[in-house]
Amino acid sequence: MRHRFQVSGFGCQEMEFSELIDFIGLMELIELIENDRHS
Repeated sequence: MRHRFQVSGFGCQEMEFSELIDFIGLMELIELIENDRHS
């Protein structure tokens, strides 16, 4: 089962739900690293 969703900066992507979870986790990880770098 594939889900279409909008990702800012990436356009409309079609991914497996598990891939979506991994993608969100990756984005959160990047955000944490960015925040850590600024402080």
